[in-house]
Amino acid sequence: MYCACQFIALVGQICDDNKCVLREDINNTAYSLVSMFDDFVAENSPMIDSYLSEWFSKVPAPYPVAKDMLERLKGYVLNGGKRIRPLLILLSNSYLGKKDEEVLAVASCYELCHAFLLIHDDIMDESYLRRGKPTMHIAYGKEMNSAKMGVSMGMLSGDTLLFLAYDMLFKSSLSLEAKHRVLAYLNEVMLTTCYGQALDFMIHTTATEEDILEVYRTKTSQYSIFAPLKLGLLICDEVPSSTEAQLLSIAEPLGIAFQIQDDLLDLFSDPAVTGKAIGQDIREGKYTLLMHYGCMHSDEKEYLLKSLGNNRLTDTELSKIVEILRACGAEEYCRSKVQDLFKEAQQAIDRSTMSAKDILHAFAEYLMKRIK
Repeated sequence: MYCACQFIALVGQICDDNKCVLREDINNTAYSLVSMFDDFVAENSPMIDSYLSEWFSKVPAPYPVAKDMLERLKGYVLNGGKRIRPLLILLSNSYLGKKDEEVLAVASCYELCHAFLLIHDDIMDESYLRRGKPTMHIAYGKEMNSAKMGVSMGMLSGDTLLFLAYDMLFKSSLSLEAKHRVLAYLNEVMLTTCYGQALDFMIHTTATEEDILEVYRTKTSQYSIFAPLKLGLLICDEVPSSTEAQLLSIAEPLGIAFQIQDDLLDLFSDPAVTGKAIGQDIREGKYTLLMHYGCMHSDEKEYLLKSLGNNRLTDTELSKIVEILRACGAEEYCRSKVQDLFKEAQQAIDRSTMSAKDILHAFAEYLMKRIK
């Protein structure tokens, strides 16, 4: 494993007295941090994929339908993805010196949980593409010539991944005490994420900016950043409240910034790069911060609201929405918000007493520089 101590040594070469040169030469050093985190990803993602691939090959398939489903799920899980969440588990734990298998088991378990949520999320959002390929329920629906059967099989596939995730954890070499700690917190995370998804569905055009940011906290900050970092530490022991508070002060602004960045990418990116259709959030009726600002500050509010939830929007209509959001300052506002939250996260990292500050700075830069 490309462990955290190696990564700290690399980052240390461009730091002075534990204060990153990022403050003095933001462009060069930010690029260096992102580049080094890219190396970390390149080194560790294949290990996670290898662990998942080997594990899937050992899962018993008592029926032909089970064998077919497991092959599909293996292909789905291993079809790309940034692996940010399991990588954070590796990062937060690697300097503690636990055995690779134990950490990889928890990291891979969380990735299976993530895939479970994605499959169900695609069904709820009626999404057609995921990572450049048909979503699970769409693929099943086309093969079975029935949209209803596709949704049913998609739901079953997602459920199966969740049960497989728990099975992976139970059969790992973790001690009973560690399994209990990880499982108890994993359940808490899954519940919070489901509540966040429900809150997201209940958000409507009368929502305030704070209402929208609360969804981002529960669905992104907690689930995508704070939880993986805490899970990595829980493998070894209970997490002190002081450490938990420090992690949260970093994860909350960074997670919200990550989600706003995601909203921006949905409209202002290249689908050939992201693997997602442009304007999917609008077609699905998601009232994002971007749309909220547009509705509050544009004379074209009626047009924006009429477009929200219209899954038959044309490219011309989407282009008009992009023009409206740019003209009223929505894009600029959201990009500025991302930068402010990013700075807040950087300051929280600097204030923390954790030994992995430089890695967290590199991770933050990596998230903010992403293009998909």
